[in-house]
Amino acid sequence: IDADACRASVSQGDAVFCADGGANHAMAAGIVPDLVMGDMDSLSGTTRAWLESNGVKMKFFPAEKDCSDTELLLDHICSEGFDEITVIAAAGGRLDHQLANLLLLDRYAARGVRVRFLHRSGFIEALRGKAEVRVKDREGWLFSFFPLSDTATVSLSGFKYGLDSFTVGRGATIGLSNVIEVDEAVITVHSGTIITMFQKDEEK
Repeated sequence: IDADACRASVSQGDAVFCADGGANHAMAAGIVPDLVMGDMDSLSGTTRAWLESNGVKMKFFPAEKDCSDTELLLDHICSEGFDEITVIAAAGGRLDHQLANLLLLDRYAARGVRVRFLHRSGFIEALRGKAEVRVKDREGWLFSFFPLSDTATVSLSGFKYGLDSFTVGRGATIGLSNVIEVDEAVITVHSGTIITMFQKDEEK
């Protein structure tokens, strides 16, 4: 994610936490974080000096541990009482890290914490039944969803391809490449868990 997009994602008064090399993005955007956590193997020397000069608290952990820096930080944020978290730059880089991060969405959704990953021109989040989400001002955006549970029963209203209490099995691709057609579309998860992906149609 570029510096401009990073800055646009942070509002005044937001608490800002960085997992390891996420602080490199924060520095590039001129956003001083409240805390940086991780093994710091991806933290540049320039970023570390910048953090120290700004008095940013850093919590160091060993490289050999049983969870990723992202999971470590999300657990800390949840312990601080936050229930809505936006994560920047979590859906890029190595494929194994991307997959691990995407699966974390289900874990925190199960705890009642809304975690949203910003990704390129869109966002990704997990929804668990029973959930109803209204998506406003996204007409023309691409939408895909995939079951994380064995099955998920989903309704879609305001999309090119609507669904009415349709049960989808894990591994099915029926949820791939839909389009939002109205100013306010509705996603209802009656049962199960899905991962949802929204992005602008970059070909337009």
